[in-house]
Amino acid sequence: MQNSKRVIRAAALLTTLFLAACAGPGTQENPIPKSESASHPGSTDPNVEMLVIFGTNDIHGALGPQNLKTKEADGSSGTSYSRGGLSYLSSHIKILRQEHGNRLLLLDGGDQFQGSIESNSKKGAPITAWMNLSGYTAASIGNHEFDFGQEALQERMKEAQFPYLAANIREKSTGKLPNFPNLKPSTIVQAGRLKVGLIGLTTRDTPVATVPTNVKNLEFLSLADTTKREAKKLRDQGAQVVLVVTHAGVRCDTGPFPRNLIRKPSDPQTECDPQDEVYELLKTVPKGTVDGVVAGHSHTIVHHYLNGTPVIQSGSRAGQFHLMYLFYDLKAGKLLSDQTQIEGPIPVCPEIFKNQRDCQGDRPAPKAGRGGLVKSVFRGVSIEADLAADQLLAPHFADAEALKKTVVGHADRAIEHSRTTEAALGNLVTDAMLSATQADVALVNPGGLRAPIGSGDITYGDVFQTLPFENSVSLLDVSGKELNRILQVAESGARGLFPIAGMQVDLVDLKHEVAGKDLDKNGKVEPWEVDRLIRIKDRSGNPIKDQKRYKLATIDFLVQGGDNMGWAFNQVPKDKVTMNHSGFIRDVVIEYLKKNNPINSTGKPLVSSASPRIRLLPPQAPAARGRAKGKKRK
Repeated sequence: MQNSKRVIRAAALLTTLFLAACAGPGTQENPIPKSESASHPGSTDPNVEMLVIFGTNDIHGALGPQNLKTKEADGSSGTSYSRGGLSYLSSHIKILRQEHGNRLLLLDGGDQFQGSIESNSKKGAPITAWMNLSGYTAASIGNHEFDFGQEALQERMKEAQFPYLAANIREKSTGKLPNFPNLKPSTIVQAGRLKVGLIGLTTRDTPVATVPTNVKNLEFLSLADTTKREAKKLRDQGAQVVLVVTHAGVRCDTGPFPRNLIRKPSDPQTECDPQDEVYELLKTVPKGTVDGVVAGHSHTIVHHYLNGTPVIQSGSRAGQFHLMYLFYDLKAGKLLSDQTQIEGPIPVCPEIFKNQRDCQGDRPAPKAGRGGLVKSVFRGVSIEADLAADQLLAPHFADAEALKKTVVGHADRAIEHSRTTEAALGNLVTDAMLSATQADVALVNPGGLRAPIGSGDITYGDVFQTLPFENSVSLLDVSGKELNRILQVAESGARGLFPIAGMQVDLVDLKHEVAGKDLDKNGKVEPWEVDRLIRIKDRSGNPIKDQKRYKLATIDFLVQGGDNMGWAFNQVPKDKVTMNHSGFIRDVVIEYLKKNNPINSTGKPLVSSASPRIRLLPPQAPAARGRAKGKKRK
């Protein structure tokens, strides 16, 4: 239970911790630049080969840079800056390829396609084309690769000039690897003088972290058992180094670390969550089973050594990347694990803040201030947009530009998002769902809302960035008892706190441990089965009654079992469910913004302190909770 609490606490602190330890020198000042490579241990020994692993993950369709504003503690107007952009990432790749040649491996930890107008409108094709141009070695399959359906995924795999790796995905009917083009469980590639084995893994959460019907014929096997099997096979086939490329993540604190961007095995290790999949994997398999991991899925920065194994993960949306350096003694036939180094996160941006040495304007500024924006430099080379990548991506930007700029509303104040408290963005989305369906209550998952909306004019592009998934609004006729079950699972804290409308909900605060019940009778109490629910009232303040009927608006992703909601929604008879009642949630929100313009004014705030929708309270006495749920006092 303590671990579950730490997961939630880590999620709440994510923005603060993100890159907090990386205020050190910029990448041009890092160790292992080309001019200093001869001084690196082993680099002068002809029997030692250096392998360089370039890792990305969770690109989520982000072809171009994000145009952002800094968040200042005093509330002052932020500085405009940009982060990410595949053309700038291409420039870094070219520098690294010139430096390291065929010793460089480009690996991606999945979730490449879903998340932007440019990519979604073409079901990920621009991302595949860019990865081909960049010369990627291999990629794992992310849960959101299934969002457009298996047919679209197979089209992308057919176009890819690199293999997709998926050792733990099997067809339920045959127990075999899906018959997808260009798909392998693992592979061996040549890098310099080394044979390198690559194992692909995908999170076991995939059936509840994409549209469930899109993977209903597939099962996702144990990461640890799969890794042990594939690693042995690869080493038997002559692999000298074995790496895992996985769309399964881990969450770690990012500091404190030395004030540079190099992580060595001997550096102090900060806490990582032991319940996360990569942590469990590396604690379960024998040490030395694999020699490095490129991870994804949790959208966090990781540059850690777990059970002695280096793990890199680079946030999301191509805003940064990591490098891993491994050294292999050819004569002794072994990896020199004490010499392993992790470099990063290396910022991807045209300009960096002078004092921060990065382009992370969403983290607290240094005491001396962020400093002005200066040109980003990598390995002594000024970073410019890569011409070939620009030419490849330009038609996709042109196709989407007019739509992205269309103004659909205006926000008097910023519309913030949070997964751990009531926030303006969740209230906006659920209010829009109520309006579109004329429902009594509405519910949406916090993970489906991907970005806050700034103050000022709101464009179609802003809304798309916030709601990139093709989820439709469904309407259910539920009893109060069924609604109670749904809210209990939704507000368990396992996936954060679900935004609501038309209700007032009291919950046990996430900082407190609470008990749960084995709802699905599988022999264990999982995080989604924790019961934080104290009481529910309707918008008028009346208790929800077990036998009364209520109209519930939500999204098809949840009705179909996404985000662990399968058990709860399966309690509702199918004839009481209207799927795709009101179209895509993105369009529903846009129509609401047009009708309620401006939004989030001081007179009509989206979050009201006087009448909160979600109250987080200390644990309640059992008798009090029972009375709140309509039970008679004994």
